[in-house]
Amino acid sequence: MPGEQQRVIRHFHFTTWPDFGVPNPPHTLVRFVRAFRERVPPDQRPIVVHCRLVLSLLFN
Repeated sequence: MPGEQQRVIRHFHFTTWPDFGVPNPPHTLVRFVRAFRERVPPDQRPIVVHCRLVLSLLFN
């Protein structure tokens, strides 16, 4: 359609965050953030972040 804007959506899934606590070892999270920054330049931000635990509390 005329005037429509197209966007590319990238989905990053960090799978090693525990339900309670923080990632151990923490370098897994650091690597994830670095990979994100390499693939998503600042002009393609903001981003949306969600937490699986919060979603499970809301929808269960």
